[in-house]
Amino acid sequence: MLNNRPTIVSVSSPFQAMCAYEAIYYYHIDNFFFLISTNNETRDEQLKRIVDLYNIRDYYWVYTNRWQKWYELIKLYFLKRKYFQIIIGNFASPWQKMLASACAYRNSMMVFVDDGNNTMSYLAGNNCTSSSFLSRGFVNLVLNFAGIRVQDNFFTQYSDVALPHFNCVNNTFSYLHEINLHKKRSDDVFVIGTNIKVYCNKLGLLEDEYMYYLDQLMFFLRNEYKRNRIFYIPHGLDNNDTPFEICKRYDIKYLKLDSTIELYVLSLETYPLALYGYTSTALLNMKRFYKKIEVYNVCCYGEIRTPYSDEYDFFSKYFEQNGIVTIRQDKK
Repeated sequence: MLNNRPTIVSVSSPFQAMCAYEAIYYYHIDNFFFLISTNNETRDEQLKRIVDLYNIRDYYWVYTNRWQKWYELIKLYFLKRKYFQIIIGNFASPWQKMLASACAYRNSMMVFVDDGNNTMSYLAGNNCTSSSFLSRGFVNLVLNFAGIRVQDNFFTQYSDVALPHFNCVNNTFSYLHEINLHKKRSDDVFVIGTNIKVYCNKLGLLEDEYMYYLDQLMFFLRNEYKRNRIFYIPHGLDNNDTPFEICKRYDIKYLKLDSTIELYVLSLETYPLALYGYTSTALLNMKRFYKKIEVYNVCCYGEIRTPYSDEYDFFSKYFEQNGIVTIRQDKK
């Protein structure tokens, strides 16, 4: 699929960047250049940590506000083209494809890496929204006409669910396993919070119902792990104060990070004993990175099923097949 030739990489999230670097490591690519595009300060800080952690020296920060992004695209297009291969972080992002293609030769190979649960859903054949599908299809058509080979090539950890027409190479996170080889397990327990408003809207929950379930979970954890330190890590985009109050009630430490959970644990000398979360991509990632960690996926749905309920069931089943225990909460 890829080989050791000059490669342009386009990403916009820490996990995309981590997966792109895994592809670079797997294919022994020496000459690579990262295009990093964000419009979010939190994402900026997280991606800067990736750049430092992986010692990425050749990169360019693309700021993606409404008007500046078109200036950046034109500027990249008129730079000397010197890349034969393209790695894209988000398969559904026309913008990432256009940015990277502006720096590539004709007939360049394009390969996609993982963007979390969205990639898993796409590879398994779940439908995307019509607007996403149409915009992606139009850009793919234009790029193919311009000589860029946009095909369904994926370097992914989800190759086992991919439909036959996808060309997949399995990402085993060999680089991360190598740098974590001697890391020990601690007695700490982590709980990953979710973006509460989005989660409730998708699954038909009232926020009060969600807080009830969260309270019950914290009560259970404090009794299950009486002598352990327990940390609740809120979602980066969540600003609800109620989880903080629940944590105080059960002597659970409220730990707000300026990085992702994956990056935070990479910076520690140990990894946690157990990890709890709400169908987050990070649960599967952490199970892949640290085989001995205990991971629990907490599911709490509303009484009426929504279009997203089946998708979350699919994610949960896949998590179970990969050693993650499902905890289903309901009112009793």
